[in-house]
Order: sequence, then structure tokens, then C-alpha cells
Amino acid sequence: MRPDRVEVQPTVEAWCQRCNLRQMALNLKNAEVERLVTEVADLAGETKTEAVRRALQERLDRLVERRAPIGRDVAVRQFLQQEVWPLLPAGERGRRLSRAEDDDILGYGPDGL
Repeated sequence: MRPDRVEVQPTVEAWCQRCNLRQMALNLKNAEVERLVTEVADLAGETKTEAVRRALQERLDRLVERRAPIGRDVAVRQFLQQEVWPLLPAGERGRRLSRAEDDDILGYGPDGL
């Protein structure tokens, strides 16, 4: 080795790239996590790996959705769905107003305004 040359130890990432290793196994050391993964996989009829993948993807989707800015139209619709529409009597939801009801709300009488 030349004295002006410094030998640098390769990083783990560089080693993994040279060896074509793209993934490392997940080693669960928590009994509750292992139990939950097993239970979800059994109920869903899928492998533990697929159960973990789906759970993480669903959580990621929720987190991204929560952080994403929403448009005014979406915000208004969410407000209506969550706050206003549940207060309406079931028979009134989705019902269109008659012409007479429209006119009454707008203040029109037999002779106009």
C-alpha cells in the first residue's frame, strides 16, 4: 500500500450493493408483535410477510393522507359528511326541495320578492 493512500473500509450499503443484497430480514424480538402478526395472518389467510406488508402499507397510506393538503371543496364535503348530514332526519337526507320550498327559502311570494 502506498503511504499517500488511505484505505477506507466499505460501508454496509456499499457491501450490500456489491453483493446484490437489496433486503434484510426483519427480526421480531417482541412477543406481542409476533402474536399480532400471527393472528392477523391467520385471520386474513395470508403469510406473515404479507400481513406485515399490508398493515404497513395501510398505515403509510393513512399517514400520507393525513399530511396531504386538501382542497377547499374536499374540506367542505368532509365537514358536511361528518358534522352536518348526521344531524338531518333520515327521511330528509337526499330529498330535493320543491319549487315552493325553494321560493319560500329565497323569500319569494306570490308577487315576487
